[in-house]
Amino acid sequence: MLHSFEELRSPNQELSFKQINDYVYKKSGKRTISGLMTDDGFYNNYAYMISDQCPWHFIIRTDGYDMVFDGPLPVQLEQCYEHLRENSPFTTILHRVAKYRCYPSSAILETLVNATLHFDASRMSPIVIELERDLMNITSPGGLLPPQEWTDIVTTNPRNRRMADLMVSLKYASLKGRGLSMIKSGYHTSGLVPCFIRTEDEFSVRLPSLDMRSRTPENDANMVLSYLLEHRSATISELSMNTMLSIYAVKKMVAILEQQDCVFTMGIGVNRRVYLVNAPKVPKNIVM
Repeated sequence: MLHSFEELRSPNQELSFKQINDYVYKKSGKRTISGLMTDDGFYNNYAYMISDQCPWHFIIRTDGYDMVFDGPLPVQLEQCYEHLRENSPFTTILHRVAKYRCYPSSAILETLVNATLHFDASRMSPIVIELERDLMNITSPGGLLPPQEWTDIVTTNPRNRRMADLMVSLKYASLKGRGLSMIKSGYHTSGLVPCFIRTEDEFSVRLPSLDMRSRTPENDANMVLSYLLEHRSATISELSMNTMLSIYAVKKMVAILEQQDCVFTMGIGVNRRVYLVNAPKVPKNIVM
């Protein structure tokens, strides 16, 4: 039965809740948390997830080193978010005076919250955040709950319903179906877009670093051409997803590359297919 793992009897009945009780009281002023017991009076898996003994973890992985967080999942989430936010350096976007954090705080938090609400706890696997040069990849175990469509990969149908209710009470979630839109909104006007990847076994959100926008247009051309060199052709949508440049930025770059006889295109809209002409070098003196 769907959504039932939280309701099953916890394999560990020796649970304590000091951290989550202190945390919830600090956040909401409430001193009690409901929904911890099965019908026959045992702690359920939801209780296990928010207990001091929680066996699930957030893990930040970088350069071969793992930072493992412990404790109730909501507490881990906040500690993980604060670490990622504080260690996200400031950068500038091309031709702008203001400085921005490399990874928008709103996108990080919303992605971590979505991972907590949707991950498949029955797999007993961690939520992993991998930090690469220009990329933060956040992967949670478990694919989508059928019969969800792509547009439903948001907090309207969370796998962990009791956890979702707790996160709503803590003001971390609203369950109004704006999860992915809020992640994307952190990149508004940056020319970059997050990438969402789903498989039967996991769901990943790839957040591009805004530091990519301090690069020159030649760098954008290089990303587009590098992908085409490997695949020979791609749609505008595919190029956007794999380079994490916005649809608008990809269309502008393709138009310039087409003018310079590096590529040719067929079709219309985001499904317009871009074909590589031979194996050109990155064009010089590109002006956007």
